Amino acid sequence: MNMQAFLNTAVGRQMKAMAEKHVAQRKAERQGYQEELRQLLAKGNTSTNIVQNRGETRFVNMEGVLSFYTVGDTGTVKDLKPLTMETFQSMDKLDQMKFKENYPAEYMAIEYGSFKQDLSKEFFEGAVVANNTDHRELEMYLNRPKVNHDFEYHQNLEVSSAYDSFEDYQQGLTKELKAYRQDNSVEGRVQRQQRVDELKSKINEIDSEVGSGE
Repeated sequence: MNMQAFLNTAVGRQMKAMAEKHVAQRKAERQGYQEELRQLLAKGNTSTNIVQNRGETRFVNMEGVLSFYTVGDTGTVKDLKPLTMETFQSMDKLDQMKFKENYPAEYMAIEYGSFKQDLSKEFFEGAVVANNTDHRELEMYLNRPKVNHDFEYHQNLEVSSAYDSFEDYQQGLTKELKAYRQDNSVEGRVQRQQRVDELKSKINEIDSEVGSGE
C-alpha cells in the first residue's frame, strides 16, 4: 500500500490529523517563544550598555522647568539644560522642529521673544543629580504617577497600583522603575542572557522538527 492510499484509510486520516495538530501546537509554541525573545531583546544588549538612541535630544520637565538633554553613548543623561530662548538657539534645526511639533505654544512664545521660566534652586539641584544617570530611569522617575497630596494616594487606584507600597511612592520607585533596575543590574543581565539563549535553542529545536513556517 502506498502512502497516499494509507492516508485515505481511517487510521491514516487519524494519524494525519494528529500530526497536523502536533505541528500546529509546536508552531504556536514557537510564536510564543519568538514574542518573548523579541521583548527581551528590546530591553537591550546584555553584554554592552551602548544604546541605539545615543545622541538623541530629549525634552523633560524637571522641577517645573521644561528642559532638554542629549542621550550619551551608554544611555546616560548628558548636558541637561533648561530651555530658554538662548539655549533653544543652540539646538540643531531638526531638534528645533521636534520641539515645535511637541510644544507648539512654547515654540510660538520663543518666536515672539516672550518665553520665560522660573529657574529655581530645586531645578539646578535636580539637574546636577540627573546628569550622567540612566536617561530611562530619569524619565520614569519624572513621569511617575503622582497625587497632589499624600493622603490621596490610597484613594487613587491608578496611582497606588503603580507602586508596591506607599513607602516606594514617597521615594518615587514605581514598579516599572524597580523592574527596569533589576533587568539592567549585573544579575538581571545574566539572567536575561540565559533566557535569550534558552529561547533561541527552543526555537531552533522546533524549526528542526516542524520547520519555521517563515
